[in-house]
Amino acid sequence: MSQFVYFIPGTDAEAKTDALIDAAGLTSRFEQVHGQRMTVYFKFWPMGPDGKSGLAISAAPCSETFDAETMIVLECAKYHVLYHTSARPGAADLERLVELAGYEIVLADGGKWKIPLLRRWDEVKEAFVAALPSRIMPRIRDGVGRIERCTDVRYAELEKLAMIFEEAIVLGVVWPLQDMFFAAVSLLKVNYRVDEAEIGVLGLLNDDLCLTMIGLSVDLPTLQTYAQRVANEGEIVTGIMEEQANG
Repeated sequence: MSQFVYFIPGTDAEAKTDALIDAAGLTSRFEQVHGQRMTVYFKFWPMGPDGKSGLAISAAPCSETFDAETMIVLECAKYHVLYHTSARPGAADLERLVELAGYEIVLADGGKWKIPLLRRWDEVKEAFVAALPSRIMPRIRDGVGRIERCTDVRYAELEKLAMIFEEAIVLGVVWPLQDMFFAAVSLLKVNYRVDEAEIGVLGLLNDDLCLTMIGLSVDLPTLQTYAQRVANEGEIVTGIMEEQANG
């Protein structure tokens, strides 16, 4: 199993704790299931990418030492992200055990990655509808108690993203580069143990892929198919009416 290695400079050999992982902002990288920590491997390196000693952390056994000739490195604020050139992590190595269903897309590494479906196009309602996991619970509306279906609280942030993406598709918003990149990152980190650093060092994204991913997350292919069918049916009806008028 190919995995990333996270090197935290300035840490000693005795700092092998969950608190170190959390303080570095790496909690989600070691959770295949939300809230459940994977087995984590630590290795003290006398010298890391920056020349300092520290701890290497990974979801697989770490090498004994840092090797600049065989490792790709990206420096971040609190740590360095590394992987061995002979063991480049891919989608299968990084996927979470609990995933949100959606579309598959081939990213710039040539691998297939799963994009979660945040919205679904409903042909009957002719509107986008919720696609995230939901829960049924009692609510008070205008003083009246009701039973409603609400988005699972674990996906509250994704629901906010869904609203932004839906509006962007409807209005034809032009995405600034930074917003587009972070939108795509937000989608990938749902089903994979990655964030912007890992996605960047793997070189997974470009402009077209980011836009495609945003569209997939709100079921744009279904909407496009529906719109084309309606347009075709409209042309048929127009043709029939014209024939009757000329007949």
